[in-house]
Amino acid sequence: MDETLEIDFEEFLIGEYESDEAESGLTAIFPKTKNITGISQRGGSPGTMSTESLHPLHRKNTSIDALVITGRSIFGFSAAFGIIKSLYYDGKGLKIRHMNVPIVPVAVIFDFVKNNILPDESWGINAYKNKSHKIHIGRHGAGKGATVGKVLGIDHSMPSGQGYDNYSENGLKIASIVVVNAFGDVYNNKNEIIAGARIEDKFLNTLEYFQRANIKDIESYYNTTIGIIITNAKLDKEDACKISELVNLSIGNKIKPFNTQFDGDTVFTISTNKVKEPFEKIASIAQKVTLKAIDKIFI
Repeated sequence: MDETLEIDFEEFLIGEYESDEAESGLTAIFPKTKNITGISQRGGSPGTMSTESLHPLHRKNTSIDALVITGRSIFGFSAAFGIIKSLYYDGKGLKIRHMNVPIVPVAVIFDFVKNNILPDESWGINAYKNKSHKIHIGRHGAGKGATVGKVLGIDHSMPSGQGYDNYSENGLKIASIVVVNAFGDVYNNKNEIIAGARIEDKFLNTLEYFQRANIKDIESYYNTTIGIIITNAKLDKEDACKISELVNLSIGNKIKPFNTQFDGDTVFTISTNKVKEPFEKIASIAQKVTLKAIDKIFI
């Protein structure tokens, strides 16, 4: 799907940048108010920056100024610094004596597929300047160079991208942004593969291939699925981390295999803490909108 959607959240802005030359991009989420943010990191090959304070047993109330998903692997941190510096120049961030230090967790995907063009701070600066309530679905933003199904290498993979879905009822709002750059295949609700590794225009079925093949060498550096739950539900930090964990686990119903040693799968939850609802309701809706967001990339 290639579509532009309006996000149903006054409390959040979206910033995107994409480079046609690099075939890569960046997506950033900007909370406009204080927030609680948590994380679940289950993939075996993560690429993250400034995420440790989001875990339990660290600072209890972690309010972030932005959250960035970017392509270009570790080099994407350069793009993220464009956002960090823009926030700094706007006076945003944690006030420490005479300094303001923006709190900006970053997660990257590896999308060096057709070129080795490196990003720079202009990516983040442009994303910051272009903040809006719109998000692009498909091969846009951080999903510009994403692919899925890479057990036989990148030449047998398929294009992927960025998805979004949301829920709104009785004042409660929950949305999910997902960038899918997975090692495994993507399934629909009938347990049929809709995107993944292919041979001669047929799906390989990565799970079955693992079970029957003599696998020796795997191109293992191209993979990661990153999700961001945004909500106005009242959560503490442990709740936010637990919802991230449950969403991370639920994606395994859609992408198989998932959380492999080759993936850097990470899910964040950002809450503005306005609407009180039962935890299990919030968690179940977060899982549902995430799976629907993944569907929208491929349908």
